[in-house]
Amino acid sequence: MNAARKAAVRGITAHDATVRNGAIRATADSIPKTLHVISPLGWIAEAFAMPQINAAADCAAGCIPGWRIVQHSTLEPARDLADDATWIAPETLVSLNAWRAQQDLEPLMFRAPRPDWPDLLPSDLSGRSMLIATVAEIAAWHEFPADLGSQPWSQLCNGRVAGFNAARRDLDALQSVVSDAPAESNIMLSEHVPGISEEWNVLVHYGVAAAVSPYCLHTPPDSHAIVTVFDLPADGLYAASDFAQTGFSQFAYPQLAHPQSKSPQPTQAQFAYPHGHFHQRYRAIAAQAAERAAAAIGTSDASILIAFRAEGDAPIILEIDPVWCSTPYPYDTQGMHAFMESIAEARLLPSARHASHPHALDAPATEQQESDSPFIPDPWMVARYANRYRSY
Repeated sequence: MNAARKAAVRGITAHDATVRNGAIRATADSIPKTLHVISPLGWIAEAFAMPQINAAADCAAGCIPGWRIVQHSTLEPARDLADDATWIAPETLVSLNAWRAQQDLEPLMFRAPRPDWPDLLPSDLSGRSMLIATVAEIAAWHEFPADLGSQPWSQLCNGRVAGFNAARRDLDALQSVVSDAPAESNIMLSEHVPGISEEWNVLVHYGVAAAVSPYCLHTPPDSHAIVTVFDLPADGLYAASDFAQTGFSQFAYPQLAHPQSKSPQPTQAQFAYPHGHFHQRYRAIAAQAAERAAAAIGTSDASILIAFRAEGDAPIILEIDPVWCSTPYPYDTQGMHAFMESIAEARLLPSARHASHPHALDAPATEQQESDSPFIPDPWMVARYANRYRSY
């Protein structure tokens, strides 16, 4: 980890931040916001601290201006969170809130898109049959509903538990893996979409696509052999000579700039990778699809995963997730700033929870946000993770 990244992850403030190599500079006349990152994965905090850059001029910026990153271990309960922005894995949130209840502390609560969002998507955006069913209902099935196929994708509808990741399962396998789950747990099932070649992420903030990044290539299409944007070398995909020959950015993670970014953008039709390529033109298509999806389900802030198949096929919404636990994909500086602001506004502070009207929330509210709801973890998550910090 270089000096700039180390300093940013430690929790650099605008009062004390100076790195000798010039990567991070700050002024004493600004007070930063704080983003707490509670995760066992160190790279999550690093990704926030050092966003993707698209031009050499951006290198001097270092961490996001106006923000500091504070990383917390999950080996013990995170303390001193105040009312700050917080990124936290859902399972850790369950553990931490159970501990906070023991200490007579208010729980951490966050806005989240409606868990029944698959029921609200237009069919051209969902691109396949989707169904939410309880564990009790699944246990009584002798076969899947016909439109799901014989081996649909299945995952927990509102959260996640170890050992039950999103995967294709036949009915016997699904009934077996959820056999110890509470009967009222909700499972999302979706028909398999053949031929997916690449996947993109869109951050929607205030109903607008604020950041877009490709993140996954299937090589070949429809295969489980994938190349992710995080698999690329940290010091860049191409050497300077390759950059001169191809015109692609020589910096790490070639990516799509925010619409208002002043950084130069590639003019090629595709972003090249050793085992395939992302299509640049998908950026605008993904952004439009994400904005439509957010409007359809009534949310203004979400992290939306979108799949593409053959050129000319419509984009398909794979997932619509809360921002406060979503992967920090390699956005540019402006996109990462929007992501962090969205995380901050997703947190429901105690004064907001007790307000009689949604527009009394501390964070700016919009008509779309009124369809969001506080995140309520699935009972399976509570049963699995609530006792983690019992001894503290």
